[in-house]
Amino acid sequence: MWKRWTEYAPITVRLAFGGGFAYHGYPKLFTPDGHANIVYIMQGFGMPFPNLMGWIVGILEFFGGLALISGFFVATTSLLLLISMSTNVILATIEGGFPPPLNPSQPLPGYQDTFLYMSGLLALLIGGSGTCSITRLFVPRNTIS
Repeated sequence: MWKRWTEYAPITVRLAFGGGFAYHGYPKLFTPDGHANIVYIMQGFGMPFPNLMGWIVGILEFFGGLALISGFFVATTSLLLLISMSTNVILATIEGGFPPPLNPSQPLPGYQDTFLYMSGLLALLIGGSGTCSITRLFVPRNTIS
């Protein structure tokens, strides 16, 4: 009986973390202040091409969040977001902390939040999307996680 229920467990993780990523990615893509903020933060990290990287991060977070919510290629999306979050931690460690945001209402998550996101992404990467995912409609179950 419990085996059947474990297939539904990733849905809550997908909804929570996918919603969080889509929420944080939206202003980076669709508001001038949000995009200016991520560019400013990227400059604080010393990232090359901060404007381009701001767009990439916004696209990855917003559409990656929607992909997690819907269950669309969850393992691949989780890996890409995990790489992005790991890069944040590495750059923050090198720079001595997360740079302050241009707009105080849109800060980067700190270490605690970042590791929380990373743990959820790792769980989805290892455990897969579970039942009720869009990918399961198109790809046979034994070929995806």
